[in-house]
Amino acid sequence: MKLLSTAIAAAALITAADAKGFNGFYVGGDLGLSNLNTTWKSYEKTSINVGHNVHAHKFGTSLGLFLGYNKVFANCLAAGLEFGGDFNFKKNDTLARVNTGKYTVKRSGFDWDLVAKFGALVNPKTFAFVGFGIKSMKVRYNYSQDDNHLATFAIKSSKVRPTYQAGFENLMANDSVALRLVYAFTQGTKKSISSTDANLLLAPVASKISNNEHQVKLGVSYRF
Repeated sequence: MKLLSTAIAAAALITAADAKGFNGFYVGGDLGLSNLNTTWKSYEKTSINVGHNVHAHKFGTSLGLFLGYNKVFANCLAAGLEFGGDFNFKKNDTLARVNTGKYTVKRSGFDWDLVAKFGALVNPKTFAFVGFGIKSMKVRYNYSQDDNHLATFAIKSSKVRPTYQAGFENLMANDSVALRLVYAFTQGTKKSISSTDANLLLAPVASKISNNEHQVKLGVSYRF
């Protein structure tokens, strides 16, 4: 029993020493792949049975930067706060074409997030965490008709929405640089508009959009 106790104590000391690598301020960057899920319903205000139902998954890539702070406690649990920003590469895309109508989406070139993180060491070099916070999502949806340039309308969605993360980091040999993999889900928004423009195919038209985002990021961080 004494030998076992000694081994456990030694392992705890080694783990606590390595935990210092995750303690304090850090900066980093990552490459991300995102999937923006959109449902867009357009129908005649006089009859919900006449209309278009568009559901699309649009992928995009991003370059992200982040700055954060972690506090590692004696039991190797940790809490921290991280601010990040994503520069989106693919901002314009076509969601669908229905008859002569074209549904498109335009994303903001930059989104930011602020996340509280909680985690623990799963081995001396690996830190697993979850995060809860907020993220800005700026999306503009446009509708147009090929046979009538006057038949257009747009839905703008600029919201700060809840976001959730799960991931892990692995320290490299020098204990200052870590590789990390993060999955994030951002709860999107719902918005509706209506129009009486006679140029529109479904005039008078009502439109409803809803969206959410899944994102995977592979990055590297440096700890001071």
